Amino acid sequence: MSSPPASQQVQRKLEELASYEPKHAQAAAVWLIEHADEASPLVERAVRDGTAANPENAMRVLAAIGDPGGVPALEAALQRGNPGESFYAAASLVVHPHADARATLVRGLASEQLNVRFAVLDALNQREAAWACADLERMAGDSEPQVRFRALRAARTAGCITDAQLELRAAYDPDESLRSQLRALMTKD
Repeated sequence: MSSPPASQQVQRKLEELASYEPKHAQAAAVWLIEHADEASPLVERAVRDGTAANPENAMRVLAAIGDPGGVPALEAALQRGNPGESFYAAASLVVHPHADARATLVRGLASEQLNVRFAVLDALNQREAAWACADLERMAGDSEPQVRFRALRAARTAGCITDAQLELRAAYDPDESLRSQLRALMTKD
């Protein structure tokens, strides 16, 4: 008996990424990464079109494959503005090895959609993204208090801002709630 065509195998593995059994989902992810030449175009399309059975896992696979073609697919998912999907796309872009991934994150910081800016800032916060210091400083001046908070938190995580500088921001930000959040952030360590 012959094996199914590669596209059918890839499609089956994409569906298995949504398995409730972690070992099945992990095995599917490993298979897709090992067969990146055949898998990448179909995984990219599923992420770009929003048809992946488990978007989070499909985005992780794209980041692990590291092919430059995965970046536009992740950007499409990021820009859809769905909070969860945008976060997983941003988180995948932060670890994607291609240089275009960083440029995509910077474009996300300029999005008019608040969920997209939140997603990028939260993903940058998790990865100590010192390369983004200038962009984080710019975002720390945003008119939206929660954008300012997330930018300052990510800047602190990346080492772009000292606690003394954060203290100064906490003392003079016009939003009382943000001042309180910043003070709480400084006492967490």
